[in-house]
This record gives sequence, C-alpha cells and structure tokens, in this order.
Amino acid sequence: MLFAPGAMDGIMIYHGGRAGDGLDEAVVDEINIIGQYLNTDDEGCIFKLETILSKYRALHIVDQMLNGIRENPEDMDLRKLIEFAFETAKTSDNFELVKVCISMLGLFDLEKYESIRNVVATLGLYD
Repeated sequence: MLFAPGAMDGIMIYHGGRAGDGLDEAVVDEINIIGQYLNTDDEGCIFKLETILSKYRALHIVDQMLNGIRENPEDMDLRKLIEFAFETAKTSDNFELVKVCISMLGLFDLEKYESIRNVVATLGLYD
C-alpha cells in the first residue's frame, strides 16, 4: 500500500501508539553509530542506522536522539555532524534517515548557510 507524503507519520502519531521495546537502546545505538561514522567515515555505519530505522521510525527515535546529542556535544565533532547530516539528507534514498538528518541540522544555527537551508526547505516540502 502506498501512502501520500507524510501520511504514514500522521497515522503513526494518531493511531500507532508506542514504538515498542528497545527504543531507549536503539537511541543510544543511533548516537554511538553516528559518532563512530564521524570518527571513521565507515559506510557500514549508514547501513546500521538504516537497520535501526527500519524497526523504529524517525518519528519514534528523533526526540531522544537529539536530546542525547544536545546533552553531550563534546562527544562529537559538530562540524562533521553538520556535514554528515547535510550530505546524507541530500543523497540517501532512505526516507527515515533523511528525516533524522534534517532533524540533526535543526540543532544548529544555519542562518549563514543558505545552501543548507535551501536543501532542507526543499526536502521538508515533501514529507
């Protein structure tokens, strides 16, 4: 069954209930995998992120993940995080990963980066 852009998230918000067991562990795993990618550029990390997001949609994981990044900014190279989030949002064909990356970009004041803002605005129009 195909859904209109945004419909699946809307259904999940209003009818889907909780994300299920293991969500807290999945959030920690997401943060650790992102950190690992920033340190190694290991493309296998992208697959690991997509695997987690196949079980827990971005909608379920993003708030806790962003809080974890906010609470421990010293654990990541924030400049590389912006680059990772921007490039992945532009190039990934995984909708859930794109949503997570857009949300990570929302952590930063990107007023001076018109190219990033334009891409995020364009992607945000879709889903």
